[in-house]
Amino acid sequence: MYNDKSVNENFHIARAFAIARESPDLDIFSGFSVDDQKQIRKLMIETVLSTDMAVHFDLLNRFTSQVDAKPDLSEWTDRTLLYQMLVHLADIANPSRPFHLARGWAERVIEEFCDQGDREAAIGLPVSAMCNRTAMNMPRAQLGFINIFLKPTLTCFERAAPDFVKMALEHLELTIQEWSALDRAGLVLPPHLMPKPAQQQDEAGGQGQPQQQQNPGQGQQQQRAPVPPRPQAPTPREDRQLPQRTP
Repeated sequence: MYNDKSVNENFHIARAFAIARESPDLDIFSGFSVDDQKQIRKLMIETVLSTDMAVHFDLLNRFTSQVDAKPDLSEWTDRTLLYQMLVHLADIANPSRPFHLARGWAERVIEEFCDQGDREAAIGLPVSAMCNRTAMNMPRAQLGFINIFLKPTLTCFERAAPDFVKMALEHLELTIQEWSALDRAGLVLPPHLMPKPAQQQDEAGGQGQPQQQQNPGQGQQQQRAPVPPRPQAPTPREDRQLPQRTP
């Protein structure tokens, strides 16, 4: 599908256009001229496709070069790159929320990844990176994502929105401290995401696909220890009205 390029993102934007076309009451383009509709459609496609993590580093490099060339964003005649950066940052910025929100969204993401890995294993496919429930370490996975992707993105965006980035980085530093503390305490996964006994037996018996390290940039995974008390926060089980998404 979509020639294997940005499949998730292409599907989402194509579905949005289909809904607008099929449902007159949801047609967000109806009040615009044909020319404006074409421009809006083009901008939406370019912006949504920029949320594919496969283009993350290219997006950061292009944005940095543009800011270096024109530090005053009001001089940008074409703001497509700015919109792409804004939407991409919003897409990956959950860890920069207050920790009770960051943790709730982290659990949703990890649950989605682990469910994908379970389905891949069930039909004999190789388990995708970061989707192996039996090798997952949520605190280290979050710390790796923050250090490799989110923190550099916020720093890159600082020249465009210094006040926002200052606030986000303050929350992010607290989140780093919280995940580091949970890692030291031995948390691997919250109880409702832990592997079932059959999954652990499969791994111990050498069945299934080879396991991959789930915590980029980290050392050996700790043994699973009792989970410390969880802060009051919305959980995937308690707050299903919040949308699921993938980073």
